[in-house]
Amino acid sequence: MEGMITLTMKEQRRNDVIIRLISKTINTAQTKKLLCLSERQIKRIKKISF
Repeated sequence: MEGMITLTMKEQRRNDVIIRLISKTINTAQTKKLLCLSERQIKRIKKISF
């Protein structure tokens, strides 16, 4: 199974939240609460993801 990536439940949840942030389903403040990160960290994630 070449190319398969396995994520823990925590990583899957984080990935789902980031996808929702990028697709503008949720905003930075909601993401901040869901992932327990600072606003600056969320902005850096957004910058990397685009």
